[in-house]
Amino acid sequence: MRLSDTELREECETYWRKGFEQLDTEGFRAYLSEMVGLGILAPNHDGLGWHLRGPLRMIGTSPRGGGPPAQGRTGL
Repeated sequence: MRLSDTELREECETYWRKGFEQLDTEGFRAYLSEMVGLGILAPNHDGLGWHLRGPLRMIGTSPRGGGPPAQGRTGL
């Protein structure tokens, strides 16, 4: 899904209006930049808007499909 800055802000406010009501435009853009740095968002290749990065990258799986090690499995 591709969203513009305005659409992304509206979507954020849908889920947590109180958390975003004091954030001005520059503050929201700084927030978007932080999300890029954390690997959650990425700018669209055409420079128009944003998209979520793949969830597998967000949880640290390798691009070869190895995935994170299973923890707590007993093998039973």
